[in-house]
Amino acid sequence: MQTDILELRLFRKEPPPDEPDLKPPLCVEYYINGVCLLDMIREIETPFAEQETPPMKPGDYGHNSREYMAEQFRTALTPGDYYYDYGVELYCCYGCGESGCWSVCCKFREDGGFVLMTEFRHNHRNNWQYPISFRFTRENFDAEMQKLGL
Repeated sequence: MQTDILELRLFRKEPPPDEPDLKPPLCVEYYINGVCLLDMIREIETPFAEQETPPMKPGDYGHNSREYMAEQFRTALTPGDYYYDYGVELYCCYGCGESGCWSVCCKFREDGGFVLMTEFRHNHRNNWQYPISFRFTRENFDAEMQKLGL
């Protein structure tokens, strides 16, 4: 089975034009094997989004803050925890910024010396299927979690 490489990239959104001195929080973007996860999701969602009435824009998500992702990942590998059972909300609604409004979720599971990123789903579209999963070494996963302060 292939071993993938996870990379978390932290960035700041541009402040709104009416508040140029505002310092937005650090946000998280995910790269798997050097490819942006959001680009993969956009490609997967395209046929589903086109069938919606009216058609939707695939991959139309915002990015969660570093703090919110740290909160989720802190217990995502703990059986019985909310984020273990429900999954981690990787992205948020582009419009309102709330994760629960419009998000892609997935679960993280330990498997020996590896961490699996699996069971991708949309939190409001049960018929949208995401046939992807990834397998990282525990060392790679832990190193990337350090970027979240974990």
